Amino acid sequence: MNKWNFQTNSILKQIQTVNKIPEEPRTKNPLPWDKVYDEYSEAGKWLQQKAKENSLTPDVHELNQYYLQHVFVYGSLKRGFRNSGLMKDSMFVSEALTVRKNFRMFGCKGYHCNFPVVLERQEDAVERNSEAAIHGEVFLCDRKTIGNLDILERNGVMYTREIQRVYNPDINKTFEVWMYISNTNYWYSEMDKLAPVGREDVGEGKKADMYYWMEEHERALI
Repeated sequence: MNKWNFQTNSILKQIQTVNKIPEEPRTKNPLPWDKVYDEYSEAGKWLQQKAKENSLTPDVHELNQYYLQHVFVYGSLKRGFRNSGLMKDSMFVSEALTVRKNFRMFGCKGYHCNFPVVLERQEDAVERNSEAAIHGEVFLCDRKTIGNLDILERNGVMYTREIQRVYNPDINKTFEVWMYISNTNYWYSEMDKLAPVGREDVGEGKKADMYYWMEEHERALI
């Protein structure tokens, strides 16, 4: 068995659901810019601090419109994984799958453990057989947590935080979330450092239509 192709029988029930998820257009900018905070208020001071310290969150003012927002994570930020401590002030909502199935997942060796790199097919690119949906977890995060995640993910450099639609099979609903997608221009120059992540075998030579990052992937040798 390929070292990146671990069995995930506990989530097989979700695999058949993926093909039934309706494709829906993504919102380009769901956050209106129509609220101004007093610069001496707590929120105003926080905004000024972030504006000075964190250029990786260019939309910090839009984020401040809503105190809690949905964030979809699929790797080291999931419950029980290495960076899950950054989500300590966030509320777990549910497991979910991306509606779109045009992603590829790779493993990259980090300083302390491996982490996933998820590349989305560009609009003018040819579809690949290795493309699938991404399985992950949805959290309600405050604006400070999102700012910290932007720093971790190097938003705009290594990853880009953008709106994606995900599907919750338990309630049969789709909704929009923030998701960190690997920056194609950055990672294409680092492809020699990446190892493809395998997908579940579902029989008759077919693979599951989703990627699922596991603890085994964090520890696998690259």
